[in-house]
Amino acid sequence: GSAPFDGSLPATQETHLVSVLFDADQWLIPSNQELLSLAGEVGSANLQSTILVGGAPVATDLQNGFLSVIEQNVLIAESTTGQAALGEVDHEIKIHAFNSEDLQGFSISLVYDPLVWEFSHVEITGTITETAGAEFVEEFSDDDQGNAVLGVLLDILPPYSGQVIPATGIELEVARFYFDVQPDVFESVETTIGFAPSPGTPVVDNVFVIGNQSVQPLTIDTVIEVAVQNIFLRGDADGDLYLDLSDVINNLVFMTGACPECPDPTCYKALDVNDNGIIDLADGVQLVNYLYTFGPPPAAPFPEPGPDPTPDDLTCDR
Repeated sequence: GSAPFDGSLPATQETHLVSVLFDADQWLIPSNQELLSLAGEVGSANLQSTILVGGAPVATDLQNGFLSVIEQNVLIAESTTGQAALGEVDHEIKIHAFNSEDLQGFSISLVYDPLVWEFSHVEITGTITETAGAEFVEEFSDDDQGNAVLGVLLDILPPYSGQVIPATGIELEVARFYFDVQPDVFESVETTIGFAPSPGTPVVDNVFVIGNQSVQPLTIDTVIEVAVQNIFLRGDADGDLYLDLSDVINNLVFMTGACPECPDPTCYKALDVNDNGIIDLADGVQLVNYLYTFGPPPAAPFPEPGPDPTPDDLTCDR
């Protein structure tokens, strides 16, 4: 807040001040209790945990807590970057697993929004699945339903050596799924890629095979922001996603410098009607001819907005 800092909380026996969220690192050992301490000084200012009354610190009873790490089977989906861009190809989703006992196989069924994503492929290269010598690895997908499935068995062929993914006490990468952003996504969106039974028949669920039995693990989904930037319509100088005389005027005014007090365009790429990487008289002329004499249309992206298919040094902040 701002001075005179007269805001305060009423006196109560107990109140909820704040919630703190933690990410569990791989070194955490399941079944252990990890100390969460309020004691000590924090930061360069050496701040202490205390309560202020009347602007002054008062004696504060500090009660530490503990965080218990679960000991159960877990499947975790994790986006490598947490963010995808328009037109991105092969956005990587890492699948980590924690298995409490030796793992003989597993199936993974991921669901996603088919309006945002198109499934590309699965890889196990460099994962514990490859290292353990998995003998059956099969994938299939249904982009109409938004579902991708991976099935893995470690030991299915003679001489039946009994290979497994051992219970190591840490989470291990078992696979990587790759998705492409659909080309017609034009608005930023937050989307989930998560674990769920497949919608088809037969239904494939997320299971571990342990001791010749199917065991359902706890599943943790991943949320990805698809950030759409620099979407424009070629020739649309004023940014209303419609071509008319005002776009011709804005284009020519900028090119000639006839209005020094006018704001600069937010998307120079839109003014480059013929897409030659520069803004000159030819752009305004082509736009006039297209609008009024059936001349050639602007270069792509047109007639629908989109990213620049031929990147150049012109900028766009739409």
